[in-house]
Amino acid sequence: AYEGLTFGQLLVGLLHEEHWLALGLYRSSYTSSSRSSSSSVSYVYTNPPREEVLRPGDLVYVLC
Repeated sequence: AYEGLTFGQLLVGLLHEEHWLALGLYRSSYTSSSRSSSSSVSYVYTNPPREEVLRPGDLVYVLC
């Protein structure tokens, strides 16, 4: 539901709708064009800037 929006919009939306605090993102660099698991690296992006655009496949770390 938040794909394509910013982390700031996600943060505010989750706080207002669910009373959850978004702490960061689990981001996978795997794409459909990159099928090799050796070339993909996933990482945790803590406290991303409010302007960071959410990508398909991003997962959110929350405090609820």
